Amino acid sequence: MLLKLRRISPLVIHGFSGVSDTDVQQLRKHHIGKVNIGTVIRQAFGYTLKEGYAKHPEVYDRMTFMEEAMEAATKKAIEKINQLWN
Repeated sequence: MLLKLRRISPLVIHGFSGVSDTDVQQLRKHHIGKVNIGTVIRQAFGYTLKEGYAKHPEVYDRMTFMEEAMEAATKKAIEKINQLWN
């Protein structure tokens, strides 16, 4: 079905969370036009921020946890980009 649809228009995958490695390989094979990875990046950021609060509930300033959350989001973005294009 992907091949038939791709002949008509480039495909966009909305939502990359929950996509298996096998499915990612299929997406690469069929040259999907665009894959949205914002949700997995926000999840990495949010989960890391929550972990920081849970480990240090006495800390009021959320900026204390931002560097680690940004690093987690960056790492996840690089991971997903590499998974798609390498």
